[in-house]
Amino acid sequence: MNTDISIYIQNIQSQTDIFKKAKEIQDLLSLKNLTSRQLAGFMSVDPSYISSLLRLLTLPEIVVDGYYSKSVTATHLIILSRIKDQQLLVSLYEIILTNSLTTAQTERLISEKLQSVDTTGTRVNDQVKQKIKAFFMQIDPTIDVFVTQTRRKASVIITSKGGYTKSSHILSKISELYRSDK
Repeated sequence: MNTDISIYIQNIQSQTDIFKKAKEIQDLLSLKNLTSRQLAGFMSVDPSYISSLLRLLTLPEIVVDGYYSKSVTATHLIILSRIKDQQLLVSLYEIILTNSLTTAQTERLISEKLQSVDTTGTRVNDQVKQKIKAFFMQIDPTIDVFVTQTRRKASVIITSKGGYTKSSHILSKISELYRSDK
């Protein structure tokens, strides 16, 4: 990395105003004809960080004003900036202000809007996960069963080592159990 770019990066890293930081990143990318990935490498940050900051430059003025008036945090803005529809963005921003949403609550709200996923409710407890594991392990105690649940999805991963013969046998047994439950 040349010294000229180093000076720009030092200025960016020392900038405390998130919008000025984003603007300086945009200017540096344009001036030095860099990609976000290249700049991220020079700055030792994830490329998504650069993209997140650049998205802030597309936020409507009313939302920007909320940051400067300390009504919302930079994290709120980064979460909000994932919304492309400006009318929806402003509407969600108003919900955040009206309800004094935390960043975690804001993340849930935005996820629901972006992915049409209802993130309300609670996770299943460990006892339920253990029952699921036990159900599949009765088929073959050598299989590995991994149960996970997030706000957006649940997964049950069954791993069988031993080639087609063993895995076909296990999958056939699962199929039989499924049919016998009907």
